[in-house]
Amino acid sequence: MDTSEQIDRLIAEVLEIIPSSTSGRGSFSITPEAYKAQREFLTIVDRQYLTAFKPDADEILSLVGLVNEGLRGRAMAFQTPLETLSSVLGYVVLEMLIRRLTPAIDEWGYLLQPVGKLRQGQRVSRLKDVLDAFEDSTPLNDLKRDLQDLNSRMTSAELDRFGEPETLDLYGRIDKGRNLMLHGNLTHSFEGNLLVLLIDLIVLHAMKHELRQNRTGSA
Repeated sequence: MDTSEQIDRLIAEVLEIIPSSTSGRGSFSITPEAYKAQREFLTIVDRQYLTAFKPDADEILSLVGLVNEGLRGRAMAFQTPLETLSSVLGYVVLEMLIRRLTPAIDEWGYLLQPVGKLRQGQRVSRLKDVLDAFEDSTPLNDLKRDLQDLNSRMTSAELDRFGEPETLDLYGRIDKGRNLMLHGNLTHSFEGNLLVLLIDLIVLHAMKHELRQNRTGSA
């Protein structure tokens, strides 16, 4: 089995697991038993197929490896609770990857083109706005399609800051959790497996896209 076939199989596995096996907000569990291929994911990730992350590919992939090791219960060098490691690093790495795959946002976080109600030259800080810019400009159409599908299928019933019920899609759920985490509310921003699985999905799609480009000879 070549690398492309491995990537396709792992993408299919992650997409099957994300809606059914992720823990809810405020809870945490170690890697889903169904995610047996996580070790395989860590062995096939190759920086030569991730030029989208250059010049920081090595550092970014080290962080991807760290959040995966934390999910397996192994990143305990500083006695950091797994919940904290999964949440803080997971949100940061997830947003970092999405921004790097969004041509509409420059390296300083400013829009290079209008997106929805946002103006060119406006700084993008909300994760929901980053996701909108990603959908508007990313060349990774397969990843965009998969994330849109997950977003439409995954809803969660929660309470807002006033204690009123609200229903969130996937994008709203991770946007809310990220904001809670940034304000130090770690207990209610835990997402267990979800963030790491989304990170793995993004990396796999980035590799798939570059392998396809290399084969077709496109820039």
